[in-house]
Amino acid sequence: MPRKLQPPPEEITAKIERFEHTYYFSQDADPRSKAEDEGAIELTGTIVDISKRHRRFLHEPIGITLLYARTFDPARDAPAAERPFFMYMNLSKRGCGCGGYIPSDAFWALPSMLREKAVTHAHFRFQPTQRGSGSLLSIYLAPGDKVEPIS
Repeated sequence: MPRKLQPPPEEITAKIERFEHTYYFSQDADPRSKAEDEGAIELTGTIVDISKRHRRFLHEPIGITLLYARTFDPARDAPAAERPFFMYMNLSKRGCGCGGYIPSDAFWALPSMLREKAVTHAHFRFQPTQRGSGSLLSIYLAPGDKVEPIS
């Protein structure tokens, strides 16, 4: 029996309107215990372009969460390896949102890029949604004139 073809990825482009940047660091009372840090960038935007299947979400708000986290182990000289990964894309009448873990270099560089308007748009590719949810495949952050229209 022939294999069923995978449908092509779906896409969204959002204009970023505002952001919040937070950072958290913790360690147990025992100085020999591991320490952890985590940061979050919460972006709020409006969907300005989207795959045909989801046109009903055009001009709807979208929340975007970009995280990073590390663990510092005193038994090792360096923090545990970072493992960026994408999480989710949700599109429903209750709201639209997506998120993923990004490398720390990108996490720390992004706020100034947003403040300086070097990044104004976020473009996402994701697996076709089922019941409103799909897995993110890519995130592209750029000025609006660098983002290609979705066909």
